[in-house]
Amino acid sequence: MSKHTPGDWHAQHRITQDGKGGTKRYHILAGSDRSIQICTMPGWDEEDEANAKLVASAPRLLALVRAWLLTNPHGEHSDACRAVIELNK
Repeated sequence: MSKHTPGDWHAQHRITQDGKGGTKRYHILAGSDRSIQICTMPGWDEEDEANAKLVASAPRLLALVRAWLLTNPHGEHSDACRAVIELNK
């Protein structure tokens, strides 16, 4: 079992009011009501959005790695999959 916050994560862009007119950031949120903040990432351009979406997909990617390893325990990439899973314990 992983120690990360469970469930789907979502990337959401927001302007954080900071007294300087606001700072544009991506927030990675979890929970059915998206009330759990995982992290905040600076930026607003296409690359920043892609990075935020990649971070938000981490729980699903980890689940896919686990599922792949169950069906291919001795496959070509099984050692790499085990290493990823071990990092998330």
